[in-house]
Amino acid sequence: MLNLVLLAVGFLLIVLGVILAAALGLGAVGIALEIVGVLLLGVNIGLMIHARRGNSPR
Repeated sequence: MLNLVLLAVGFLLIVLGVILAAALGLGAVGIALEIVGVLLLGVNIGLMIHARRGNSPR
């Protein structure tokens, strides 16, 4: 459940950042939101890999 929330929030931040940077001309704020969104997606991918490795038989 946490993975889905992080995934959705990450994508929403990237989309909101693109809208703010391109359409409204708020470049610095938009780029900052995009960076936070990409970091959230990276954390989400890392958590999924970690969970998969922890559950795999050795």
